[in-house]
Amino acid sequence: MVAYEHSYVAPFLKSAIRDVKSYIKKKKYRSIPIGFEDNSREPLYPPLVREYFTCPTSKKTDLDADFFAQTIHQDCYGGEADASDKVKTMIEILASKSQNSTIPVIVTDLGGNSCANRTFAEMDALYSNDLSGAFLQYDPIYPFRFDHRLVNYQNHYLMDPAGEDLHNEVLTPTPVKPSFDNLKEKWATLKPASVRKDKYTPTAHRPACPLYQSELWGMNGAVALPKVDQVFDNELKKSWETQKADAKSGTQSRKPVGSTAFVHGLLAVLLMIA
Repeated sequence: MVAYEHSYVAPFLKSAIRDVKSYIKKKKYRSIPIGFEDNSREPLYPPLVREYFTCPTSKKTDLDADFFAQTIHQDCYGGEADASDKVKTMIEILASKSQNSTIPVIVTDLGGNSCANRTFAEMDALYSNDLSGAFLQYDPIYPFRFDHRLVNYQNHYLMDPAGEDLHNEVLTPTPVKPSFDNLKEKWATLKPASVRKDKYTPTAHRPACPLYQSELWGMNGAVALPKVDQVFDNELKKSWETQKADAKSGTQSRKPVGSTAFVHGLLAVLLMIA
């Protein structure tokens, strides 16, 4: 979504949010938060990505994402022995861009144990009191794949050298050293602040839909969302870029939905359906 050529996916994802919420309501299922996760390697996303998913495409909020999630997989790339300080800076910039967010902005995964010895200095930024107004949440769950985890099993793909499926085998989890202990020790030093629900008063309002920006953002305001089975082509692309903008900001404040852990369990819902 950060790349300009990928920005045209946004209206389709917003349509998916609408359809999923409509389906849940029609079936009378329990309401759950639906949102979007960006897993690019460039976490310093333009605020307009988040703004688009909460801007008033219509007068209703059923098109709004309930959260915006961001993965940061920069910590071990480029051959750096330990880039925790670099990640800390990225988190601080991300938080500064999220001060006026009307939905939770979640750092879902910092990834990467290819570093020889991670110090996890970024945790100081994640749990800093300075971020209390940034609407920033964090769920330190490491995915079970490749080198982005704190606990190793016998192999990466649950397959033995002969190719036999080991899904039914009992595998022994082994902490990755020294990263596992480093994180444990770092967490023991942190004292994150919290905000009581009865003391929280939302002040942010829905932003205006971002306008077209060459080589940055492909839609001009609150573009008409694609219909079911509509194909993206040059005609649709041109209409989104040149239509008369209708991007007035809303006046509705939003309150947080769900806990961090609960929201994290729903991160894949929209992407799976879309």
